This record gives sequence, C-alpha cells and structure tokens, in this order.
Amino acid sequence: MAYCVCRTDKLAGTRDEAALVHLKLHAKVENGNVVVVGAHAEGEREAYVSETPTAAAKLGQIALVCEPEVMYDDRKKNLNEFVNEAGSIARGYVLHNGDEFSLTAEGFDGTPKKGAKVELQAGLKLKAVDSATSGSTSIGEITDVEGEYFVIRVKA
Repeated sequence: MAYCVCRTDKLAGTRDEAALVHLKLHAKVENGNVVVVGAHAEGEREAYVSETPTAAAKLGQIALVCEPEVMYDDRKKNLNEFVNEAGSIARGYVLHNGDEFSLTAEGFDGTPKKGAKVELQAGLKLKAVDSATSGSTSIGEITDVEGEYFVIRVKA
C-alpha cells in the first residue's frame, strides 16, 4: 500500500514555533493527513492528543501531520512506505492563511487537479472538489502540479 508523501513548502510552523505542534496520534495517520489538535496528552509535556476532524472543524484547530520519514524496517526504502503509527508522537503544522504545502494523490479523497478546491471532510484525508461543498471548511486551492505533487495554498 502506498501512503501519501508530504512536502512542507511554505508553512508557518517551519519558522514560527507557535504554529508547530507535537501530536500523540489517536490512530494510524499518514503524512499529509489532517487532525484536530485536542487537549494536552496525559503524561506528555509538549504533546497534544489528535482527533479526527469533522467537515466543519475550524481552520485554526487543524494541523497537517508531516513527520520526518525515519523507517526502522530495513525493507522499506521509499517515502510512500512511511506511516505514523497510533500512539506515536508526530510533528504537526497548524494551518494558517497563506501557507503552502504539497501532497501526492494518496493524500486526497476525490481527484486532485490544478484549480480544485481543497476542503475538510469527516476523516483524516483532505477532499479535492471542483466547487466548495456547503457545510465544509475550505482549506484552500491546488495552485500547481509539480511532478507527482499537488501544491496547495491555504486560503482562509
């Protein structure tokens, strides 16, 4: 099974620690998935519990999971073989207006393409749609396609 690969092209959390969070994952989560940042994780000083978003979750509560791909299984060599296990601590980027990041097609429900709108749904994957869905939180738009990556610009 191929998992999503994520690039942190221009995210606020790469330079502003206030936009970077550590998440104790509630489920198996691919890089490029989104979660809601919950309460402090019990027994953890800097980690928060992740939760599955609803379609109407607020943008300021949403974090993009993008942990460096360190594979402990020597048989795995490709970035698309990496997944964050439930209970592990992973890096998350709280999304802000103007952020840019890139995902492979595995990170979407729907068909990603240049010009498509990107929104939340009840689940961990972002949804690519031709026009905004009523009741869903808009994340932004796919502004470019670079090889296998779809570049998303966050627009609040």
